[in-house]
Amino acid sequence: MKKILLLSLLSGIIAFSDTNAELMKKMESFSKNAFYEFNEGNGSNTALGEGVRKTADNSDKILNDTYGKLMKSLNQTDKNNLLDAQRAWIKLDDGIKEYNYTLFNRYITGREGELVHGPMIILGYTDSRIFFLNIYLNRKNININDEINIAFNRLETLKETELTKRSLTGLDDDLNKVYVNVIGVLEKQSEDAFYEAKERKVFTDTIQDIKLSQREWIKYRDLNFKFIDENKDLSPENKELMKKYIYSEMVNYYNSLYRYFN
Repeated sequence: MKKILLLSLLSGIIAFSDTNAELMKKMESFSKNAFYEFNEGNGSNTALGEGVRKTADNSDKILNDTYGKLMKSLNQTDKNNLLDAQRAWIKLDDGIKEYNYTLFNRYITGREGELVHGPMIILGYTDSRIFFLNIYLNRKNININDEINIAFNRLETLKETELTKRSLTGLDDDLNKVYVNVIGVLEKQSEDAFYEAKERKVFTDTIQDIKLSQREWIKYRDLNFKFIDENKDLSPENKELMKKYIYSEMVNYYNSLYRYFN
């Protein structure tokens, strides 16, 4: 779905787009309906997994729609920059999904919800990208500060009020620390005799995949920073916040992964 979007860029412009608050309500309402069977008594992993799948498909659709509308609203320079940034996001996202699938779904068994925890963690990362793009989609129509605050406050680990007190250097330090924590906890799992040899190898392989993925994130960060810097529609202060958001979404993802295995 999202790869096709990069080639087609969709057609047509919708004059009024949802604010982040409105978008969040719609996504939460869809998710509630998607998990209806699970919540109404069928507490199986199959029902839970189906709810995750439906919610993930919906997020992919919203991501495509938001990206397409945003591309239609940009000048050519910004279109080129966003296209490069979104391609980098797709490459990063594909890598994250691949090693999460292997880590959670293929070999690690015996704990309730294994088939859904990985997808749920990935889903949070996809949704973060939606809110980033939606801020730019609404950049001329609404109070942009409110949109940025809502996006930040949705993240679990770094609230907007804290981010305003931190520098990009400080956030870079946060990312490095939680990255080291994730690698460390997976190394412990790879040495845990509780798992069979093939399962321990999954952890070892995942560590290498995360290291490669982090290199892709650096490329993604730099291309998004270029888009942010060259776009003329946001103030310098809000551009700084958008750069902090790029860091905070990855910190949030790594923290989710760390909490699960720690």
